[in-house]
Amino acid sequence: MEYIVCPRCRIGWVDKPYTIERYQHSGLAAAAHRALRAEHPSVAWHTGSGHVSSSKAFWVKVGDGVEGGYLPRKFCPHVARHGGVLPDWLLKQRGDL
Repeated sequence: MEYIVCPRCRIGWVDKPYTIERYQHSGLAAAAHRALRAEHPSVAWHTGSGHVSSSKAFWVKVGDGVEGGYLPRKFCPHVARHGGVLPDWLLKQRGDL
């Protein structure tokens, strides 16, 4: 699983949750999402990309009752296109602070 959290916007994005086939449908990915939410309380969770048809049921299940619902959402201006929170000096230079 890959994720990024913007501390300014209190938004997190999760992508590419993957469990090897032998352990799929055993709840490991859902447990990883719960642990991530516990580590980052009061963050709305989304994905940075669209949901492929075979994973839509998964996202609905793990998103039930979660602020943001793991719906696709573009990165905020504080997060680089390929992940990572941008440094304050760059945000000031760009006028985003």
